[in-house]
Amino acid sequence: MEHLIGQINALIHRPATPDDGCNKIQVFLRAFEHLVSNTRGGAVVRCWATQNGWLLIVDPVSLHAALLDPEARVRVDLPRLADGDLPRNCKCLLSHERATSHGCVLLVVDMDKPVFRYCRVDSQAQQRWYSYEYSFQRRHGFHVQSIAAANGDFYFPLSPTELVCMELMCYEFSPEPRFTTVEHGELYLAPELPWEEAPRHLVGLHGELLMVVQSCPLYDGTYQRHDVYRMDFMNRRWTDVSRLGDQVLLLGPSQFTASFMASDLGVENNCVYIVTPEMPMYVHDVKAQFNQLFRRIPADPVLSRMHTLAANACGFLAGLPGFKDPTSS
Repeated sequence: MEHLIGQINALIHRPATPDDGCNKIQVFLRAFEHLVSNTRGGAVVRCWATQNGWLLIVDPVSLHAALLDPEARVRVDLPRLADGDLPRNCKCLLSHERATSHGCVLLVVDMDKPVFRYCRVDSQAQQRWYSYEYSFQRRHGFHVQSIAAANGDFYFPLSPTELVCMELMCYEFSPEPRFTTVEHGELYLAPELPWEEAPRHLVGLHGELLMVVQSCPLYDGTYQRHDVYRMDFMNRRWTDVSRLGDQVLLLGPSQFTASFMASDLGVENNCVYIVTPEMPMYVHDVKAQFNQLFRRIPADPVLSRMHTLAANACGFLAGLPGFKDPTSS
């Protein structure tokens, strides 16, 4: 794995160009773009993006795994995936902003089956992969799709009036998740759009939990409305958010979500940027309730990299030319 990470570092830390910037998110987006574009090579690795600028790297042959912070060049080795490779269709989240934070847990959400896989990140002495098949009595066949991390825990909606808080301690004597149901007031949605059909995207933002609800679908595959709400845990209700300040939200396929500082990216603030498999990226101004469709993404390098991140965050294969991991044989 040592040689594998070294090869990845060599690939993603290419010389910067004038438009690359030097802050953390710019370095992460550039590194992610380099990995996605490198599809040929002597060895192949599986890669995922977390919601906060870390990469999960898995060698599908040896099943060794690691987390990588491209900007700080920090690497956190993870236990070998003894139960087999990660699902083909899954997304990865960290419970904390940094993988090195105390108590940080990496969660892998299987998008096709009701299964969580997770691992304690910050303590090698307690590192071990766990697998948990979940079910909820009142929601037969329920699969978690929209999920976000806030204050060290994970949250996902269960019903129009219920939000589930999942705590992962990853202790050997108590490895199973602890679920707490947060009952809250029901949101008003358009009558023609039932709660089960309304696209909802949870986003963690500096310890707070936001939700973007899309409604009023248009002929071109976009949505006219993107209402943003913040969970008020004290009063147990979703409250309207009319301004994001310097923040932007990024929504992608498989309900991948992330939040960034607009000033770090050099893009329009107070906006939601949306990537779908069928359409080019479009941006929604939260305050003005206005959509703009970017049909030629490559013309703007930052938007192009945001598009690449959202479209590939839930898993892709990267080739490493001329590399062969000696531990894989």
